[in-house]
Amino acid sequence: MNKENIDKSILRKFWDFLGSRNLSVVLFATAIMFVFILFIFAFLMPVMGVNKVAQIVPLQLLYIIFFINLTICMIKLLPVIIRNFNSSKKDMQRELDKSSSKFKIDLSSFDNPDFIKYLKKRFFKIVIHKSDEKEGNIKLYAVRNRFSPFGSLLFHLSFFLVLLGIITSFLFRFEGTAIMPENYIFKPNTAYQNISRGILGSLPETSFQLKNIIPTFWEDKMHFINLEANVLHDKGESKLKLSHATEISGANVNIIGFGYAPFYVLRDKSYKILDKNHVILTILTPKSEDFFQIQGYPHKIYVRLYPDYMIKNGKPFTKTMNAVNPAYSLRIFRNRFLVYEGTIKQGETADFDGLKLSFDNLSKWGNFRVVNDPGESVIWFGFFIMALGLFLKLGFYKKKIFIWQENKKIYLTGSFDYYNSLNEKWLQELALKFNRKKS
Repeated sequence: MNKENIDKSILRKFWDFLGSRNLSVVLFATAIMFVFILFIFAFLMPVMGVNKVAQIVPLQLLYIIFFINLTICMIKLLPVIIRNFNSSKKDMQRELDKSSSKFKIDLSSFDNPDFIKYLKKRFFKIVIHKSDEKEGNIKLYAVRNRFSPFGSLLFHLSFFLVLLGIITSFLFRFEGTAIMPENYIFKPNTAYQNISRGILGSLPETSFQLKNIIPTFWEDKMHFINLEANVLHDKGESKLKLSHATEISGANVNIIGFGYAPFYVLRDKSYKILDKNHVILTILTPKSEDFFQIQGYPHKIYVRLYPDYMIKNGKPFTKTMNAVNPAYSLRIFRNRFLVYEGTIKQGETADFDGLKLSFDNLSKWGNFRVVNDPGESVIWFGFFIMALGLFLKLGFYKKKIFIWQENKKIYLTGSFDYYNSLNEKWLQELALKFNRKKS
């Protein structure tokens, strides 16, 4: 064997290895292991850290090898599917020899017309039907679910559709989060708190008005079990939920968190209004404290919220987490000096440095996620094709039935893609049904 033939043999073996089922199984098992590792990391580090782990070189190499294996499998699979779909007489004889060597049933005599009719009722296609003994040894060849092998092709093709969806998402996906109080109008040019976009991603043309936010707390504890937001947009009114997104103007929007936004009023000694505004604070529970500053004043105002205020054992306490009777525990500093400390109810004032501060209203703010991902529908379509391929392959698997003559005897056999033992039992029952003893 010369060097050129050796090189071709090595390349051929390498090609077969890259397109082998064994490699597919190894890649699939490795992928499951990496997914399990990422699942563990998701509990140990932030999302950004998990994304960095998912982008390491071994994982990227795994993706590349997987799609190389998938491509070669499809190249090798397509001619086999076409050949099975349009079987030649030589292929039929080869398959008959293979099937009959494993399993065959002696038919001493059978009712030919009834047998053909029975098969046709069960959606078998009669490919060959010969009644003359001189025409050859294959008397009948029937096949059911001829298109089943295309299920394998669809299954493999679905991975490329998923890959196309991932690439589309990578290029065009946009995701942003924005915090806004109730009655706020969200517009496309609204300043997002965080933005993540693909190379070609753009701001979605999404606008809506936030009417109100409705949290449902678990037994009046600090944990909420449901969160909804009612919004108005160009097509009417929608309810945004924590559990799933709602499409608004081509983008998917959902609420992912909420808090309280007190409306403060700052007055001087003569009760003249100096400033007023909503201030967004992370003060969902009395244990959380946040601060804000009023422009033009040196004070830092630290706030704790008691949504349903009451005194318990001489200390401020919240009876429930619903904003029924809100009160605010304040600590106000001018530079480093404490100038006020106390608790005021809604409408009451805190006096410090010749100023009067009150909270006249308590509304809610919501944290909203806006996502425009054109690749998502492609990915879901890929999963649909994957399920369809598996359904065709496993649910409508291919059945072939042969009746042939050998040494003046008639035999029945069959070949099946799956469930051989069950199908052999079915063939035995079929033979008993149509095997007729000569009278």
